[in-house]
Amino acid sequence: MELSDSLGIIATLLAILGAFKISRDWRNQKGSEVIAKEANEITKDLSAINQSIYELKNTLQSKENALTNLNNIKKISDKINRELLFLKGSLIDDELENNINLFIESKKNLFINIEVSLKSYDMHKFLDEMSEPNMLLKFNQYTNDIDNLITISRKYSLYQRSIKLKNHKSA
Repeated sequence: MELSDSLGIIATLLAILGAFKISRDWRNQKGSEVIAKEANEITKDLSAINQSIYELKNTLQSKENALTNLNNIKKISDKINRELLFLKGSLIDDELENNINLFIESKKNLFINIEVSLKSYDMHKFLDEMSEPNMLLKFNQYTNDIDNLITISRKYSLYQRSIKLKNHKSA
């Protein structure tokens, strides 16, 4: 084998390695962009839920307004669940996964109680139940979980948190 043949083989191998690295870097960059965009959307939606919770607390004098705000919160919350499940399925991040699970659990605990109370009681009994310490704790837990997720998702949206994508095998 001549020197020119060896150099040709080496050049071919280096070109293949270079193409592989460029492909991997592009995949990581594109993945980072998708995650940042989704995290930005989650941050906006979580902030909208915080605003709706504030409005819910201030409209508890009217059952109709409370139901409207509750339905708005649930609609946004369902959208957030889908977005969070996308991140959870795409990223290796134990803190994010733990906070998603806490958010989903506190949401479930809070909304089951609110819905049952709104549908079962007259407004005075409902208002009394909403001001009980246990219900206030559930509201506080839910808003704390929202704040934690806002902090994490904001870091992803601003590229301040390193992104480790799960390896998904394509068919």
